[in-house]
Amino acid sequence: MKKVLVIMAVALVLAWSASAMAALKVVSINFYNNDGYGATNTLVASDSAGSVAATNWNNLSISKNSEVTLSNLVDDSGTGTGLNAAASPGYAANGTELVSGTGADVMMMSGAGFESINPSTPRYAQLLVSGSTDGVYTTMGAAYDVIVYIGSGYNNTGGVMGSFGNILLSADGYTSGVDNDYPSSPLMTAGYRTLNSASTGSAGVPTYSTSTGWVLSNNATAGNYVLFTGVTAETLVITPQFTGGGTWFPTVNVLGIQIVATIVDPEPPVPEPAGLGLLGVALLALKRRRS
Repeated sequence: MKKVLVIMAVALVLAWSASAMAALKVVSINFYNNDGYGATNTLVASDSAGSVAATNWNNLSISKNSEVTLSNLVDDSGTGTGLNAAASPGYAANGTELVSGTGADVMMMSGAGFESINPSTPRYAQLLVSGSTDGVYTTMGAAYDVIVYIGSGYNNTGGVMGSFGNILLSADGYTSGVDNDYPSSPLMTAGYRTLNSASTGSAGVPTYSTSTGWVLSNNATAGNYVLFTGVTAETLVITPQFTGGGTWFPTVNVLGIQIVATIVDPEPPVPEPAGLGLLGVALLALKRRRS
């Protein structure tokens, strides 16, 4: 009986503590194409997608060779954040990605997104996230992670596109419109290698498959997302910079991003009366057993 009472007391204390633990705040952006160069793959509010599963994705339409914007991004609860996004594609994606399966993750990873491309002269895509009043760090309420979902830029046969290189995270250096340069002093750099690319040894491997799921990409591994952690920048600029790849020409397609913050409540909530009563009964009984 003594052990049961101890377990009951500990369980109630843990349950109370858990209610005061951290919660996630997520802002997610899905890129899609509306100018005839790819499918219109948008997500509805109830769709849950991403390596950090979240609903209420913001859909940002990409247009070939021109800047697009989206104001007052919502978070995963559907609440407006006051954050705004702007994207300048190096080139609109030529088609959808090679994917396998069904569901919201497949829809988001199907593209088309915005891409850096090199038909002759490199053209680098960029994404800007900034605030109307408060910046990204202030709005998120804590240091945050940034997840960038990537693809080869085309559902190609033989993996003739795709690339390897770096995804650059900066606090400035965004250029509206077509850009032939990239920030020279990024805050963070993550290496990447795209799937479905002969140049990375992954020709014919889907950018996303429900059977495989999420694969972290880096300098040595072809995958479908890169991760930045502990970001505190108030202005966020993402630039895909290929350094090689593509037997036709190198491309890297940004299909979506997520900004994820872990919010900790500094003041634990007051326990429900019923919970306090049960805890009191358990502790009183335990005390009597010891007397």
